[in-house]
Amino acid sequence: MPSVFFDAIKAWKVCLLLIIFCFVAPIAIAQSGAGTIQGTVTDVSDAQIAGVAVTATKNYTKISVSTKTDSAGFYILPGLFTGQYTLTFTAPQFKTYRPELQLLVAQTAQVDIPCLLGKQQRAWM
Repeated sequence: MPSVFFDAIKAWKVCLLLIIFCFVAPIAIAQSGAGTIQGTVTDVSDAQIAGVAVTATKNYTKISVSTKTDSAGFYILPGLFTGQYTLTFTAPQFKTYRPELQLLVAQTAQVDIPCLLGKQQRAWM
């Protein structure tokens, strides 16, 4: 009888450790030094532009993350791995911008974009 009791306690401990691991592992991964790209999109008169589509594409993997600017023209792309990124800013009746940047460990890169009217594309390197 005591053997069954101790086996049940061991199984309970293993289950508890697995549950704790499942909750702690994602937090540990999130603390891995991921970077953030953020900024504001304005027009030539410094008025903020809402609804601009912002996409960050990692050049090596071609994986993209997208968002849109809020009513204040602000955008944020958190939790990005380090590496070289191409940003794409698109909005109707504005030029498309494609700047590139190197995102470092735990860096918050500030990329503010002044949009100009027109349909031409412009690449910033």
